[in-house]
Amino acid sequence: MNAPSSSSSSSFEERSFQLCKDILELDAAVVYSCLVDNVGNVIAAEHRDEAPFLERREVEQYVLRMTIAAALFSNESRMGEMQYSITYRENVAQLIVPASAGSHRLFFLLLVKRDSDTGLLVDEKLIPFIARSAVL
Repeated sequence: MNAPSSSSSSSFEERSFQLCKDILELDAAVVYSCLVDNVGNVIAAEHRDEAPFLERREVEQYVLRMTIAAALFSNESRMGEMQYSITYRENVAQLIVPASAGSHRLFFLLLVKRDSDTGLLVDEKLIPFIARSAVL
């Protein structure tokens, strides 16, 4: 898909929100799904009630930290393209999955229940779903 123009940005945003909802439906272990651009602007986000955020500021800080991490990971060209990154916390696993829309670099930021098989979720559900997505 080409990069969103101003006339198509509303449609792109609608499809992005639907994609975040669809990611939540892929597996009950996914509690937060967010699509951001390479500078941390949230394009779309959806969450379940059990997502561990209490305030908007916490969400903004999380998105900023994860976007910085994603940008750093994705610029390690000698090691090859970043496929995804998983960080295990005490209560959740944080996932960063790169994507693109035209020439725009995007990232999915996900929170997954800690007791789930996160690697299997990424390899067998998330990556194939994103690869066949009509949004990107």
